[in-house]
Formats: sequence, structure tokens, C-alpha cells
Amino acid sequence: MLIGGLVVLVTLMGSVRERRQEIGIFRAIGFRKRNVMQIIFLEAGIVSLLAGLIGYGVGILGAALGLRLLSDSHSSGVILDPTLAGSALLVAVIVSLLASAYPAFLASRMDPNDALKAI
Repeated sequence: MLIGGLVVLVTLMGSVRERRQEIGIFRAIGFRKRNVMQIIFLEAGIVSLLAGLIGYGVGILGAALGLRLLSDSHSSGVILDPTLAGSALLVAVIVSLLASAYPAFLASRMDPNDALKAI
């Protein structure tokens, strides 16, 4: 989870730096710091939710394939557990939102004048 959180942090830091002009325009047309933070958190939440779904699905398929290839019986034996799926998605979203707090804070503090000078 630590590695995943660090990957999210580095990715969002790069995203914030690349979207400097966009964030500056948002701030110049009246977006508040809170609105900019909401955009970053929403982006991180959606991406982490999709990544969690894909990761859970790939994990289930990999476990079923591994059981089928490595066991003597031909039944898959993998049970889809909604509690486990929900927990995995919840952990993915929480780690992502925690890791995106610092980039969101930096993006919200961006001065619109500096960002618009780069245009």
C-alpha cells in the first residue's frame, strides 16, 4: 500500500505541474482553492476506483487460472466475495485520496498570475 500511495503521489505531482496553466485559468475565472482541491480529489478517486476494480478482476481471474492449471481438479474453486471486493475498493480509494492530499494542496495554493504568465 505504501508503494501504491507513493506512485499516486508522484503521478499526481506530475499532473499538477503539467496542468499549471489549466489550474491557473480555473483560479483566474473564480474557482476557489476548495474547488481546485475537489477536482484533484475527484480525479484521484475515479482513477483509484477503476484501478481497484481492474485489480480485483485480474486477481480473481489469475487465481482461477492458477488453480485450474496447478490443481488436479478441474473446478475453479474461486469464490467471488462481495465483502472482499468492497474492502479492496475502499482501501484503494482511501490510499489514493490520502496520497493526493499534498498535490491537491499545492494545486490549490497556485497563484493564478504565475500560471497565466507561462501562457
